[in-house]
Amino acid sequence: MEEVVFEVCAMGDTLKFQRLVQEDESVLTQTIGRARHTPLHLACKFKHNELASFILRLQPALAKAKDDTEETPLHEASRVGKLDIVKQLLDACLCVAYMLNKDRESALFVACSCGHSEVAWELCSRMDFVVWDEIGASCLQIAASKGYTEIVRKIIGENPRLANSKDENGFSALHLASSKGNLGVTKELLGKGPNLSFLKDNDGRTPLHLAMIYNQVHVIREFLLERSKPVSFNSLLVTDLINTADNNGDTVLHLAAKMNCLEIIELLLSKPGIKVNAANNEGNTALDILEQIPVRGNDANVAVDILKQIPAHDKEEYVAVDLLKQIPERDNDEYVAIDVSEQIPARDTYANVANDYYCRRKAIIQQLKPRERANPASLTDMQLKLMVVTGLILTVTFQAILCPPGGLWQDLSRGNHTNHIPGKAIQSETNPALFTFFMASDALGFLVSLALIPIIMILRKEMLLYVNSLVVLALISIEVAFILSLIMISNRKPFFRVEVFLLVLVTLVGIGWMQWKRKPQLKHS
Repeated sequence: MEEVVFEVCAMGDTLKFQRLVQEDESVLTQTIGRARHTPLHLACKFKHNELASFILRLQPALAKAKDDTEETPLHEASRVGKLDIVKQLLDACLCVAYMLNKDRESALFVACSCGHSEVAWELCSRMDFVVWDEIGASCLQIAASKGYTEIVRKIIGENPRLANSKDENGFSALHLASSKGNLGVTKELLGKGPNLSFLKDNDGRTPLHLAMIYNQVHVIREFLLERSKPVSFNSLLVTDLINTADNNGDTVLHLAAKMNCLEIIELLLSKPGIKVNAANNEGNTALDILEQIPVRGNDANVAVDILKQIPAHDKEEYVAVDLLKQIPERDNDEYVAIDVSEQIPARDTYANVANDYYCRRKAIIQQLKPRERANPASLTDMQLKLMVVTGLILTVTFQAILCPPGGLWQDLSRGNHTNHIPGKAIQSETNPALFTFFMASDALGFLVSLALIPIIMILRKEMLLYVNSLVVLALISIEVAFILSLIMISNRKPFFRVEVFLLVLVTLVGIGWMQWKRKPQLKHS
């Protein structure tokens, strides 16, 4: 009986299957073969829309039936890309879209994997990804890999945290989109936040590393763009990303040098703050790697490879390639292609490509040679410096409270016969007004510094002006507290006047500096 049912379902003979059901209704739920397929599985697998529709009308619950691998008929329909059957199955039971097979794959994952974009979008449009993290993460990653921008937009729009999820190799959706060169998906993910660009896989590689490894030049250019709205990248973040090294110590510049990709090297060198002299785990800089390339190969062959990539519209244009093929190998000779190109007739204009290639290469090597370079501090460096300053201010202001100027009243056994409270600040009674201002100024510095710590941890370039202003405010507060303490413990009137003058001067200088730094920012905005 199994063989008969299988043959009928494989052929899609709806009338014959109807007669079988009339004879024995159990045929509908019968499992066939080792795979334990139901007739609905087979109808979907062999793309028989009419047969699938007939089975679903008789028993809609069969849409949730599972075979030996725990796959539903929806998995089968998604795998073969039969949109009409997929719609019928979803209409019969929408929850089947969330069911997983033994490999923890949903029907949407299967449809994306097989490249059935219409089926994938039909499934995605009917699903809710707000709480389905496991399903959403795998679907997001495969959609990013396949370049399905609309699906990626819907998933991260409903569940943004899925953009940070990784697979068993440590790849995020941005890793996969970058490696495959899917520019639309890359733009969509970069617009969600700059932190996605710093996610690392199991080898410590960022999405930019993978874009470089797979030579996705258009994606690399997208990473290096500076954006304002939505805030994604600015110059400091770009610098940090380029200088990020993987587990081998290789930055993107190292990888570009290994691949001899002059276009990307030139693009990277145009960005300020690049650590051109950074060495990887083997102790090699980008310059070391680039200089080793001619030693390992024949320069004439490199030029031949370049010329081969140029489309030829005339057979005469292959003259330059033919001539270069005849050149004997000469190790360490970077000017072989240049010498030969000079001997090629003027009509063979493509021979100049080799000349241009080596001129560019020579210029890049000169830029990579160690020298004084403008290397502005990266955002990470600024965070570290600001954290140190903030920590020092916290320490000073905290200590000033524990040990106020003039000291504390001691216990009664040491001669305190005026009923003073032991441990209370002496200046709070002898100079109550000045001590109140001292306490207020010190508390202001402490609280501002304490508030700065979480802000510095999520520092962005757009926040630098305000963070620096708060740091200056904290510094002014401890300077004011210091001068007030001098006034309280000093009995000499001339020095008293000097201290007041310094108090006013320091305050005015600090306020003036903040206003001066603020003006260029306001003009720029």
